[in-house]
Amino acid sequence: MDKRVADWMGDHKKGKRNKLRVGDKVRAKQTWVDWHSSRISWLFGKRVENDGSYLKNEKEIPLESLSEAHFLTYSKLSGKMPTGVISRYGADDNDDNISRKNVYVTFTLDTELGDIQYSCYVAEKDLELIKKAKSRK
Repeated sequence: MDKRVADWMGDHKKGKRNKLRVGDKVRAKQTWVDWHSSRISWLFGKRVENDGSYLKNEKEIPLESLSEAHFLTYSKLSGKMPTGVISRYGADDNDDNISRKNVYVTFTLDTELGDIQYSCYVAEKDLELIKKAKSRK
């Protein structure tokens, strides 16, 4: 066996392996919701342009980002933590400090307007696994 393959297979012994698996159902922690809901303008806001120049300290949320902003504010205000399914591993491309402990989650939240989905990379420490009920056989 090639040495590189053997090293890759032994990574789980070194603690580099993700603890969550693709397909697991997870719930976001309160700290994740609090952090994202307090930074909505930073996450989704675009600078307002006026006659070719940008207005100082003025931002607006574009229409295509309103569902994500509603998702986060509804989670924060209602106290409902969003649940989701892990679809892949990876790291956020915008992050200089790349962490392999990130997973891509598609969250779903049931609101009065219907189900709202929001997909993003989330660190594993900000998620809790939803335990499956044991079947009685």
